[in-house]
Amino acid sequence: MEKRYQVFISSTYKDLISERQAIMKAVLDEEDIPAGMELFPAANDSAWELILKVINISDYYVLILGGRYGSIDDTGVSYTEKEYDLALSMEIPIIPLLYKYPDSLLGEKTDIEVTKRKKLLQFREKIERNHHCGYWNSINNLKYEFLHSYSKIKVSSPGIGWIRSDNIHSQQNNRSNKVNISKKNELSVHHYSKNMMRLTDFKYINIGNNSFEILVYLRTIMKDLIYDLFPQKSKLKIYPSWNEIFLYIAPMLVLEKTKTETLSYLEVFFTEFAKMEFKKSNLVIDREIKSIKISPIGLEKCLNMFVVWDLIEKKTINKNSNSPHTIVDKYMQSQFGKLSLQKLEDKNNTLMFKLPKIQNSKLEEVGFWDFLS
Repeated sequence: MEKRYQVFISSTYKDLISERQAIMKAVLDEEDIPAGMELFPAANDSAWELILKVINISDYYVLILGGRYGSIDDTGVSYTEKEYDLALSMEIPIIPLLYKYPDSLLGEKTDIEVTKRKKLLQFREKIERNHHCGYWNSINNLKYEFLHSYSKIKVSSPGIGWIRSDNIHSQQNNRSNKVNISKKNELSVHHYSKNMMRLTDFKYINIGNNSFEILVYLRTIMKDLIYDLFPQKSKLKIYPSWNEIFLYIAPMLVLEKTKTETLSYLEVFFTEFAKMEFKKSNLVIDREIKSIKISPIGLEKCLNMFVVWDLIEKKTINKNSNSPHTIVDKYMQSQFGKLSLQKLEDKNNTLMFKLPKIQNSKLEEVGFWDFLS
């Protein structure tokens, strides 16, 4: 049975956004599941309780340390260090990735307060005492250090991992048809059933109600003008919930769809959501939307997350084994996705706006056009 490991990514946030995204993408490329503060609400006591639960069910913990100590709690300890101490106490395998030249960092990449700089140094020394660390000085170097350590730690310290629940049931059905089964195999299956069906843990993590951040590029023009010589370009971040996205995309994937079709469906959703957010913003006073472009990277990330959560199933099909150019990816609801959609619909979850029906994947209104044209 194919396992996917959950990797908790810990760091300060504003100074390491690009670095976090690089590691998240690297985890996704390994077909494993990244987890981190992007999935949580703003830092508070309830958020910390959620972080405790997520770290507890993670297989590996990655710590990215730059030049900042980060936000601190009432005791004066940063949340990043608290996360590290928690992972250490739970004996979760840790991959520490430390910036090689922290003293060379300037501006928002470093702490101004002397107290925080001192605490960062002490934290760094504690990590170096406890682990063999990877050191980085660029994003490419960071990804290399992560992948090098990750490939080794999965061999030396294999995690429990997650598997598709329908695979477990399939194995159990096959096993029931065999008359002679050893006690060892029965215990092994019990172990899988008890420890690996952790997708159900999302019901208390309640991840579906958390928001997904995606960047939208807008071109707007003045209202009531026949032709605006100076259209205004702007960026807008939107934050739909995972449940809202899945409620729209899942019914489109009852049958297998190509990657282009699936991304187009997502693009329609985000476009309509962006229009709604635009109407609520102060940009709408005297301007109207001429064109919208959704971040292609954001679309890919959204689709990949649904795949690693087993809500959407990805199949790679080779139409002609003699030619690599005939390999295509197909997407459709997984069995777990069908059950999740049914639960969402039973709760009478509805979208906040009406979306257009899609007849095919060629969407003239919201296609991948050149934003600069």
